[in-house]
Amino acid sequence: MRKTFTLIFALSTAAAAYAQVEINPDYEEKGGEILLLAPENGYKNIVLQPDIAGTGGYFSVYDGNGHESFSVDGSNSLNKSKVRIGDGGQGSSFFNTYVPSGNGSVVLPINSISSPEIDNEPGVAMNNENYSINLKNDTHPVLSRTINNPSDGYVLVLASGRFEVNHALGTKSEISFGVSTDSTSLPPAQDLDLSLPPNSPSGIYYLPFSSHSIFPVSEGVETFYLVSDKGALSDIDAADITISCIFFPTKYGTVSGEVEVLGQSENTDDKTKKSKNALSIAEAKTESEDSLAQNQARMQKEIDELKAALAEITGKGNQP
Repeated sequence: MRKTFTLIFALSTAAAAYAQVEINPDYEEKGGEILLLAPENGYKNIVLQPDIAGTGGYFSVYDGNGHESFSVDGSNSLNKSKVRIGDGGQGSSFFNTYVPSGNGSVVLPINSISSPEIDNEPGVAMNNENYSINLKNDTHPVLSRTINNPSDGYVLVLASGRFEVNHALGTKSEISFGVSTDSTSLPPAQDLDLSLPPNSPSGIYYLPFSSHSIFPVSEGVETFYLVSDKGALSDIDAADITISCIFFPTKYGTVSGEVEVLGQSENTDDKTKKSKNALSIAEAKTESEDSLAQNQARMQKEIDELKAALAEITGKGNQP
């Protein structure tokens, strides 16, 4: 049995000023149904009804043409809810609580989220120099690039180019170089060396070079440098130089040597050979296990943070 009630708004008694409410006490033998209808054409505005496919309730809002544009299915699958914004076609969004994780839990329109809306999306900065740069005898910057980090994370810095060595027989041509956060010093792992012995014939030597490292960073502006230090008797230029900075918000394994100690670059005139044995099979296995463990710890930390945030939002922080 369907009963219909008409509500009259106090502002006016015109036909267009009232809304029609219909109540069906036994919708599909599942329970009561309430419909708010548009007075001018009888289209549905709002519908509240039981879920005909199972248990729970179903709520929907319609647009001016009588098409469903928003819906909440309280028990869509596995007694979990589904929320849809839109008519289900292009431009619609879906929130599926019956999908516990992954892309299927939330479905948004194609290209609906732009880069500025993602707080810590990976990003890049780059600088290059096509002219030849005459390098100095002391430790100094050759090229730099500044990047604005959206959050704490890591920056992969890569630098490459070509050294042009004007070598003279009887002298040693040498240079140390690397990438750094300091314009006048190199981290110990970044004092890379190129040299020509004194007995090399005189002439112009073109030597390609490359250096890279990963640096832990904090939110904000950070400048990275390609730094060089050539020997006192060396005549060396650098050309076709590029330095690139790539920000990443997180790591998925071990980042060895995260803490770089600056100001400890070696003197090009006083080299001490450092060596160690290659990794054994057991050491390589241990490294792999440690990396996986750190990644698992990172994921668990993120899950715990999400749970804490959800508990604060829902007010269930003290419930088990």
